[in-house]
Amino acid sequence: SASPRMMYDEEIAQRIQRLPPRQRDVFHGVLKGLLTKQIAAQLGISDSTVKSARRALLVRMQAETSLELVAMALRGGMTVKTRS
Repeated sequence: SASPRMMYDEEIAQRIQRLPPRQRDVFHGVLKGLLTKQIAAQLGISDSTVKSARRALLVRMQAETSLELVAMALRGGMTVKTRS
């Protein structure tokens, strides 16, 4: 039988997989430590769209802070793609 931690990790991984593309893109920006305006510039969208997506992401992931999102990403096996 799976341990409670493994089940939690799988639950987080499933939440990440179900994210809409925009929220997933914003999530990657958060994981890279980018500011709202940097995420907006990178994605070619407005600051308010990033803020809206981040709020929706927090609700969908059941997180209260960006730091909690980062911890969940690690627990859920999400990797950060960085440019060299």
